[in-house]
Amino acid sequence: MDDNINERGYMAFASSMLRQAVKDMRREGSPSWSESVEATAWLGSKKASLWFDAVGLEQEVALLKLNWIDDAQNILDKKESCLSDDQRRVIIDSLNYLVK
Repeated sequence: MDDNINERGYMAFASSMLRQAVKDMRREGSPSWSESVEATAWLGSKKASLWFDAVGLEQEVALLKLNWIDDAQNILDKKESCLSDDQRRVIIDSLNYLVK
């Protein structure tokens, strides 16, 4: 199979992964609150950085343009956020890095 097709397919897949996470973070298409929390934490994670790299975006720049900081802070401020310890750590670490 042609390597260009594989690369384009991988980039399209990475782009759709990020697009869906942003939609879930913003609760577009009616995801639940817990799905929004999960998407927000994932977008700020090291795992997501691989997908940002795949589409040629710097994660830090993308998160700032997406107003991720506001969404993440909103999640931390809500008592009913249902954050796991790992999600809380990822969000706090990412916020600390972005707000430096």
